[in-house]
Amino acid sequence: MEITPTSELAKGFTTTVGIIGSKGLNGDNLMAAEWTYLLSYKPAIISVHIGNYRSKATAENIGETKMFSVSLAAAHHNVLSSLIGNSTGHTVNKIAALQELGYRLERSTTTGLIYVPDAVFIAECTLINSENFGDHTMFVGKVVAAQEGTSTNPLLYNRKKYWNLGEPVVKPSDEERTHFADVFPKYKK
Repeated sequence: MEITPTSELAKGFTTTVGIIGSKGLNGDNLMAAEWTYLLSYKPAIISVHIGNYRSKATAENIGETKMFSVSLAAAHHNVLSSLIGNSTGHTVNKIAALQELGYRLERSTTTGLIYVPDAVFIAECTLINSENFGDHTMFVGKVVAAQEGTSTNPLLYNRKKYWNLGEPVVKPSDEERTHFADVFPKYKK
């Protein structure tokens, strides 16, 4: 079976956008990754999933240097995300192009990787595992440095469109939770 990004089956899969930094044989590079996840709090471990449908400069760089950065995109990074997501580091020096367009990028003193300082969250990772799953490769990295970015509103992605984070949904009240706590023990297995 196959689920396409724009199908009705995909409507519930909403993600943040990771701006993935790498360096290596393809030079410094940034790419937009729809699937970027915090896998573990302690130790902090992040995964990024990169498509296999064509050769990826970022995947090659990570394979060579065994490290990557993650800048979780802020809502105002919608254009930046599109620019770096629709070009390849094999044929475009995205860093030079972004700098000419006025984007502010910084280089880490820990790993030497490029990151976006006005992101929501910034991490630098050393690769601990990579594995192919279907049409994507999952790169898993241990966080060696992390910081809050200067933005607070993450860019969301769903069915090939960008979204803002909406209003919070209210959790059950203390009274409701007490009632639930009374009911569930009755059905203990």
